[in-house]
This record gives sequence, structure tokens and C-alpha cells, in this order.
Amino acid sequence: MTAKALRILLVEDNVCDARLLREMFGKETSDSFELTHLLRLREAEIHLQKGEVDIALLDMGLPDGHPFRLPTAGWRQFKENRACRCAAF
Repeated sequence: MTAKALRILLVEDNVCDARLLREMFGKETSDSFELTHLLRLREAEIHLQKGEVDIALLDMGLPDGHPFRLPTAGWRQFKENRACRCAAF
């Protein structure tokens, strides 16, 4: 039985930072994770509503808001349903 790939959501507007994280994850086996990169919190909320995220990596300096101050349904649902919720940088 193969392990399920970890679904990672990266919300980062800086292309260089996103590339660095992709390179770091590139050291893992390609089937151990699925990385989705989005640039804005609004895009991330839409993605979260699909329920296809295990871990979210969030940029704390995004132009469309601070991720922990968003009282939206998508973020609330994600935070309530995940043991390992978010890592902010």
C-alpha cells in the first residue's frame, strides 16, 4: 500500500521565496507531496474550500491581508479540521 501524498499549499507572492521552497521540497521523492503555489490569500481561500490541503505555508506579508486575521469560512474550516494547521514565515 502506498502512502498518500501530502498536499501542501504555499501562499507566497515573492517568486524567489517560492522557488527556494520548491527547491527544498525537491529533495523529497516526487510522489510524497503535491505542492500548490498561490500568490494571494483570496486565491488560497477558494482553494481551501475544496478541502484538498493538509498543510498551509503562509507568507505573513501578503498584499491582500494577514492570514490569521481573516475570519472567512475557508480559513476557519481549514484551521478547525487540521492537526498541523499552518506555518507562517
